[in-house]
Amino acid sequence: MESSAGMAPGIGNQTTDDRRLTTADGPNHPELSGRENIYLNGAVLGMTRVEIKRKFEEIVTFAEVDKFLDTPVKHYSSGMYVRLAFAVAAHLEPEILVVDEVLAVGDAQF
Repeated sequence: MESSAGMAPGIGNQTTDDRRLTTADGPNHPELSGRENIYLNGAVLGMTRVEIKRKFEEIVTFAEVDKFLDTPVKHYSSGMYVRLAFAVAAHLEPEILVVDEVLAVGDAQF
């Protein structure tokens, strides 16, 4: 069974080459710093290095992790972890952004 968009249901993350659809939770690597994970998540989501570099400060400001940017994300709270991944996805500018229970662990202010 396929959806009208040509994607099989229940597969997990569904993305297209032109970034019309993405999910809000990126693949943070626990051993990498917040800075490194921004570049990792951006690349996985299809952003170019130039695009990530241009949006880097906005992503950091949105995620509110500037004081911990060079700390491995395994030391982040669950809220910080999610904010970082969501901040990258939010700056991807997709036509559709799928947001689900991933935001349930966000900090109250977020």
